[in-house]
Amino acid sequence: MLNYGTKSQRLIPNPSPSHAQLYTYSKENETELAFAGRLSHKLAMQKAQEDITGADKALEKLQSQLAGYKQEKASNQSVALLPALLHLSQAVLTFTLQN
Repeated sequence: MLNYGTKSQRLIPNPSPSHAQLYTYSKENETELAFAGRLSHKLAMQKAQEDITGADKALEKLQSQLAGYKQEKASNQSVALLPALLHLSQAVLTFTLQN
């Protein structure tokens, strides 16, 4: 739990896929670093994880809606071409019968 002022936030530790190293230095000699430790976990706030989950679900919904829109648009274009093709075949048929 991270407490700051009158607020607190629950932190969730997760193993980190890569390890980071920590070094310290003194103000007297800022060019010399001393190994202090290694980080093997990362901390995430519970609310942030919940927000990310919600955002992922919203993204999936938008992608699904976009795919449906594109499919509907493509099917509407096919239907719109049908009367034009019928008109063209009637004109060809009329031309053939007259000659």
